[in-house]
Amino acid sequence: MGINRLQVISDWDRTLTDPHSSRGLDQSTYSLLHTSNLLGSSFSSKSAALYNTYRQIELSTEIDVSEKFIKMDAWWTAQFDLLTAHGFGEPTVRSIAERGQLTMRDGVWEFLRHLHRHEIPLLILSAGIANIIEARIRFNQANTPNVHICANRFPMAPDGLAMDFARPLIHTLNKSSADNTQAFQEASANRTALIVLGDTLEDIEMKKLSPQCAVISIGFLCDPSLSEKFLRVYDAVIAPDGSFAFVNELLAAISSGSSAS
Repeated sequence: MGINRLQVISDWDRTLTDPHSSRGLDQSTYSLLHTSNLLGSSFSSKSAALYNTYRQIELSTEIDVSEKFIKMDAWWTAQFDLLTAHGFGEPTVRSIAERGQLTMRDGVWEFLRHLHRHEIPLLILSAGIANIIEARIRFNQANTPNVHICANRFPMAPDGLAMDFARPLIHTLNKSSADNTQAFQEASANRTALIVLGDTLEDIEMKKLSPQCAVISIGFLCDPSLSEKFLRVYDAVIAPDGSFAFVNELLAAISSGSSAS
């Protein structure tokens, strides 16, 4: 696997982001919005109630996929309706980025620098909010040309508030059919090796976006009770709250091998 043949597809929430802050709070994009109280107590309580209802469904391996798909679509739609109704917009996005409220796993910025240095195309394919992802990456000067983002986007009105949300939605179960990946597909057209990074069992399906590739998959275990299933699905599994050390060592080894040849 040469470095010049490599492409990377990664989830965002709980994969690139640290799953827990120093206060032990879930650090997904959505959980941060309802724990930070940036949009008020009414939003926070309603958003938390949605999380408590649907997160266990998202992680379930017992629910039929077609039923689960419907539930995830309902969750994301309800969450986005809440956001637009409670004043989500550019001020919220800026606050999250500038205060560094959305913390990243140890080693993520090194990971992004390595990809940039070697001009490796990266697709961040997320069910999170593109506006927040882009702001967080931009704030840390990691918005380099090799990085492509496909996530849920909120168009903003002239007053800086979200008018609505773009459709179709991207959620846990439909990433393999996500739109807006053309720029990444073009950038990685001649690359035949793929690293896939995710934190759910369904994230492995992202490899279908590059079916011509040999794949190395790395799962960031979201729930210790799913460890056996993760080990069956992913080539390597990182323990909960683990860092990007293994990923960075893998990239270093691939780079070293390419240089040696």
